[in-house]
Amino acid sequence: MIAAPPVDASLADSPPTSPLTILRHMTVPVERGLYVLGSFEGRVTIYSQQIRALNLIHALWTTGALADGRRLAIIGGGIAGITAALGAACKNVEVTLYERQPEVLHLMRGCHTRWVHPTIYDWPKGDLPASTNLPFLSWEAASAGDVTAKLADEWKRLKSVLRIREVTGATVALGPSIDGRRRVFTTSPGFSEDDYHIVILAVGFGVERSIAPHPLRSYWRDDALHQPEIGASGPVHSLVSGSGDGGLTDLLRLRLREFKHGSLLNELISMMDSERLRNLLEPIEDEAWNLHERGEEHGAYLHREYRNKFGAELVGAVDDRIRRYLRYDTRVTFNFPEWPFTLFFVGTQSLPGLSTSCYRLRTRYLDWSDRRSGGRRTQSRCPCDQPHGRACRTLPARHYHAWPGVCPRDRVSGASRED
Repeated sequence: MIAAPPVDASLADSPPTSPLTILRHMTVPVERGLYVLGSFEGRVTIYSQQIRALNLIHALWTTGALADGRRLAIIGGGIAGITAALGAACKNVEVTLYERQPEVLHLMRGCHTRWVHPTIYDWPKGDLPASTNLPFLSWEAASAGDVTAKLADEWKRLKSVLRIREVTGATVALGPSIDGRRRVFTTSPGFSEDDYHIVILAVGFGVERSIAPHPLRSYWRDDALHQPEIGASGPVHSLVSGSGDGGLTDLLRLRLREFKHGSLLNELISMMDSERLRNLLEPIEDEAWNLHERGEEHGAYLHREYRNKFGAELVGAVDDRIRRYLRYDTRVTFNFPEWPFTLFFVGTQSLPGLSTSCYRLRTRYLDWSDRRSGGRRTQSRCPCDQPHGRACRTLPARHYHAWPGVCPRDRVSGASRED
């Protein structure tokens, strides 16, 4: 019997992309053979989740935790879950995938107001390829609904070829690990129990919480923010709370006429000198990370450096573009944790130049950081017990290991690839 390899603090010096480091990062402490796939990570994109899924399967296979004929349970039928399932099935692992909803990939199905791009977070450090070039479940930049439809079609075909067992509408409970196996109980749609050598929790990041009495309005559900208001006697005032890519995108949808995420992004990037921006940005953000890790204020530093370094020659065209397309039927209050900027605001910008051009949107800002923390600045930490930031950026979300094996598209090699 091959048990999952022990992972402990002695592996702290292993390379970030080594199999042992990956397992150490994703294992559930004291629970042998149980792994969490990406639910607590900071780089939250479809592509990065697929990379994590491939890396986890590669690490389990390389260390012997998974082998030909062994049994794997994956809890969660999102993009990470189905990617891990296909990766393991290509190794002749016996895979069962459990999904609580009636169908896999339910979260983004039919969503056409949200646009996804595999490498946009790398701007301005890369060329922003619009396709993923993965061995399976590859996709190109498009609306979330179109990407999901393509992946769902490929999953339906490949799960049959690779004999993956899919259980939907499932309510699942985990038993303890006994003699190297863990029992998975299913109480819906009917009671059953099965033993597995490895269990992967690919349950995603959860659904947004609503504030009573307002109903839940999920990020992945279509709405009409980008459309003109009908029947309003004056400008409609909206509150956008949160400075992630979703909040910034909704701010632009509310304030720009005929907003189309993909075409606007390409237009703005073409206006700017990416190489020069990269040379300006990297030392600024490196110093901001240093300040953050020392617990020092970094927002004012970012604001000052952006103001001094990003002159009209770099972002003037962006400002002109925004000014020409402003809507006059809306007003927005933009609420985010710290003012002027945070590293997480910088790291999740959905459009280039927005950090120096937000004021063109005629937006009112609220800063709740001091009120929420009683006047104290706080640092958030991730499951690796390191402050969010540089330490977490070394985790394997940008590289995946290709491996020889049974691949339905026969596109594997022994090399590592980068996004």
